Amino acid sequence: IDRIFIGSYANIFHKNFISYFTNGTKINLIYDGLQVLAVSENRISGRGEIKTLPFLYKLLFFKNTPVHSLNYLVPFNFKIPISDSIEVFQIDQKVAGRYDQKLIYFIGQPLESIKAVSEDYYLRTLKKFVKGNIGKKVFYIPHPREKRAKIEAIANICEVFAPGKVFEEYFLETIDRPLNVASFYSSVLLNLYAIDKNVNLISISIPYDKLLHPRFENILKPIYRSFGEISEERFQIINLS
Repeated sequence: IDRIFIGSYANIFHKNFISYFTNGTKINLIYDGLQVLAVSENRISGRGEIKTLPFLYKLLFFKNTPVHSLNYLVPFNFKIPISDSIEVFQIDQKVAGRYDQKLIYFIGQPLESIKAVSEDYYLRTLKKFVKGNIGKKVFYIPHPREKRAKIEAIANICEVFAPGKVFEEYFLETIDRPLNVASFYSSVLLNLYAIDKNVNLISISIPYDKLLHPRFENILKPIYRSFGEISEERFQIINLS
């Protein structure tokens, strides 16, 4: 077998399977949002082969053989270890629709639920963003895991709209689209960057001193660094602190 394709580098079933093909077979990790950035960062830092749930590997008699070279199939370039390779593909998506310059969709994330930032910081930053876009209509797109109380508080800041399906699917199906889509660091930004060359994308940076736990700094560094390496003007990072 010349090439094997996997959708997750953290999935123990995938890791067990590819462990039988580490000699002479090209292991390809297919783009799945922010996961690929975390995988690359872990491999650069030497954390790429740390076993997840080691007792489960042992219980199931699974293997976790180190992958010496990993190939990333992705729609954009980012930093990878010298042992790895990258293939950039273009998504030939015919995007037809009208873009409203005065419309902004803000993609929500349950950052307070995962203890990344406080809810107070989240709401204050969102309020700053809305106030900084006077003359434009901001719609907040809630994440399924965001709490009802938080969404109710957000409804006092801007209008809340739940598409009822995966946002990217909704975006491609609707005719009247926002010209601008914002978030903190949702993978939606990268997905729209890959499938729609017309939309402007805005990432709001989170200062490290606002994080509730130091481990999130290691998570956010490769994400914001990769965002910053996207050279197109339609993808920008802003600081509201």
